[in-house]
Amino acid sequence: MVQQRTVADTAWTPESERALNQVCAEMEEQGQNELSERLRAIVNPLREGQWKIVVAFCGLFSAGKSSLINALTGASLATGAVPTTAKVETAAMVNEELGCEIDLLDTPGIDSTDASHEAETLAHLYLADLVALVMDYQHVEADEHLEWAKRLQDEGKRLILIVHQVDKHLDFELSFEEYQERVETAFSAFGVEPERIFYTSTRPSPYSQIVELQSFLLGLAHISPWEKQFSIYIRVQEILRQFAQICHQEEWQKVQEDVMDIFGQFPENAQEARQWLETRSKSILKVQKDYQLRLDELQDKWNHERIELARLIELAQISPYETTELGRKYVESLRSDFRVGWFGREKKTEQEREQRIQNFLNDLTDRAQKNLFWPLQSALRAFLQEELSSGTWDAAQLDNLTVPISSELLQRQIKSGALVSADYGYQYVRDVVAAIRGQTLARLQMMLDDYQQLAIVQLQEEEQSIKQTFAPDVEACRALNAWLQVYESIEREWRQKLNAIPVFSEVGAR
Repeated sequence: MVQQRTVADTAWTPESERALNQVCAEMEEQGQNELSERLRAIVNPLREGQWKIVVAFCGLFSAGKSSLINALTGASLATGAVPTTAKVETAAMVNEELGCEIDLLDTPGIDSTDASHEAETLAHLYLADLVALVMDYQHVEADEHLEWAKRLQDEGKRLILIVHQVDKHLDFELSFEEYQERVETAFSAFGVEPERIFYTSTRPSPYSQIVELQSFLLGLAHISPWEKQFSIYIRVQEILRQFAQICHQEEWQKVQEDVMDIFGQFPENAQEARQWLETRSKSILKVQKDYQLRLDELQDKWNHERIELARLIELAQISPYETTELGRKYVESLRSDFRVGWFGREKKTEQEREQRIQNFLNDLTDRAQKNLFWPLQSALRAFLQEELSSGTWDAAQLDNLTVPISSELLQRQIKSGALVSADYGYQYVRDVVAAIRGQTLARLQMMLDDYQQLAIVQLQEEEQSIKQTFAPDVEACRALNAWLQVYESIEREWRQKLNAIPVFSEVGAR
């Protein structure tokens, strides 16, 4: 008697049992009893120490799944030209050497119009260590085959393809090698890379690999206990992912619909979603990058103009020798020993002082107007005409770019304690000029701040106008970001549940 192999070394512990019960309880609270039962059925081999390989045969109803399973196992499953398989039936093969049973599941046709048939098939696919997609020789490239193969592969299932009824092949139409190449190319182009492709027939055919298929299936018994455990781990992942999607059903459906409306399809995973996002965001990022570049250029240009205008203020010649002399003479008249005439001296002295400050004031005002204010206004006007749109600023405002030069301003610069110095007159004029320049610079900076803000607003309006042309891309990016947010929440939640079961956290870490 052959001793049955076990998977008792898979370390199923009371902690794993408690964690499993907690997850199943959560499913049942959400009304997902069927999902809970499916999860328990998947992990039963670990919980009970069973060693059994499960292979699910699926395909269109006329593909010959039942007759193929009968030929492989010697069973007598019902066959026929109508959909005979309404529920999953099982036929067994036994690897006597290893003491391992290989169960072949005959599932309902994947093209059945009865929704319960598809549900029955999906329920048992979760139990399978390997899925065999069986296809009729003449309909291999049917859309259903390509789409199901891609779906199974994307879900992480081990997959083989079986091209059945190759006895229909006629060599005079094309060589069998050419036919094989066509089959392989069709699936490869669709992104499907199966573990193996077998060509079979239950009738005599030189191309039938039914013996090789049987040998391959019996060889599945050679997988190690850890490989069996990993197979279960992959299927548990899919169940938990499905449950997480159900928990986020409303928001998941919303983001799915939004993405479908824009792209006509869903991303396969987060990586593909990010690729789509990158493609759509390139134009937006370019606009943003161009805007930032233009904003930096604007800041640089205005900063440069500030420096140039400040330099113009600093270099403006408003106190040549003649003007300086007038200022010195005015300072001279302020000294305590300054006297004019003999009769009516006080009045004449005061009149002389008034005349001297007026002479200094008139000359200084004239030179400041010609050599400072007018050139400064002209330079700023030329700059604004180049940088701002017409109508966004008023040229008359530049008239304010002057400093009122009054006798009060001149008197405020006097330092009484310095009047005794013979050279103070020259320093006084320098102080007056510095005050005029300082006040002019302050007015200029305030005016430039206002105009620069106008320039920034003008640039922002231009950017918004450009962005309008990319509104579809903006909406696509919004939808993809929302999709990614929900997708990643789902991924995070099912992984947390998976890692909470000790036996699977160990598999994931290996």
